Amino acid sequence: MLSILFGLACIAGLVHLNRDYLPSRRAGCAHHGHGGHRRHRGGPGRFMRHKLDKLLRAAEATPAQKSELHAVFDELRGELDALKAPLRGQRRDLAEALRDDSVHDERVEVVFTAQRDALEGAQGAIKRALDRAHAILDPAQRARVADLLAGERPAPSGPYR
Repeated sequence: MLSILFGLACIAGLVHLNRDYLPSRRAGCAHHGHGGHRRHRGGPGRFMRHKLDKLLRAAEATPAQKSELHAVFDELRGELDALKAPLRGQRRDLAEALRDDSVHDERVEVVFTAQRDALEGAQGAIKRALDRAHAILDPAQRARVADLLAGERPAPSGPYR
């Protein structure tokens, strides 16, 4: 579980370091002469929505499938965002557990229990989203999406094979 949290922290750090190059950023910076940094109204989810659109184009999804999969993705994001709320302030809780003469095992266990619950909730939400996406896509589309998610190049299709 700690390796998952460490991996998520690394990803968050990479996104933070590369935030100026993400599609959600508009305008340049003051030292390049084209305004200050401003966030686009799309927010941080715009980057993931762009990736989803690219994935759906590669899978040759129909407009109806695209709208259904966008709904699945939006519901998943909502569920995952709701699971993050109980995890806020855990750094402070762990710091307080460390501050005293001895580590407060009860405080640490409360933090770990909240993390376990959030991880189980996230796994359930992701499983439900995968089940729904599986039902929406046909076998050929699922194969293309699986290849893209696995990092493999999809099988050639179209007139230029």
